[in-house]
Amino acid sequence: MSLFTIFMVTGIGMSYGLTPLIAQENGRGNKANCGHLLAHSFIINMITGIVMFGLIILVGYNLHHMGQPPDVAEQARVFIGYLAFSYLPLMVFLTFKQFAEGLGFTRQAMNISIVGNILNIVLGITLVYGLFGLPKFGIAGVGIATFTDRLLMGITMAWYVLKAPRFKAYLTEFNFRNISAAC
Repeated sequence: MSLFTIFMVTGIGMSYGLTPLIAQENGRGNKANCGHLLAHSFIINMITGIVMFGLIILVGYNLHHMGQPPDVAEQARVFIGYLAFSYLPLMVFLTFKQFAEGLGFTRQAMNISIVGNILNIVLGITLVYGLFGLPKFGIAGVGIATFTDRLLMGITMAWYVLKAPRFKAYLTEFNFRNISAAC
């Protein structure tokens, strides 16, 4: 849906600001400051996610004002609702992805994205058509698959960054106690 693309690009754009800051601090040898930047980026991206969630829901409930037939608007509203709920896990994924990429670790995020996209396709087809004894969800199945995919991608990327030994030195200042308006 092209409307959702606007929201997604906004979130991606917000998250991309972290990568050069992490690379810069790492280049200066300020490893601990990378964790501080990650915490700030996480908060900013969650606020962005909450705002975008609200806007997406608002659009979903106003499709009938955009000239859509009532039956199409109702099916799309359900689908858009799942996309709205998938926005926060997407922002979690992007936050930790950009952190890792700022440190030069790009393969893991790429692998998680590839597996996530395959899961999204397989689960989407399964839920739309009700395969393997599951109920037939129709268009809502695509939304459920997208939410599931993004939730698992967000959890996996966050777990990878927070648990991998290679990031330990960078996360010493990753906490939410020292959040400030200017970092």
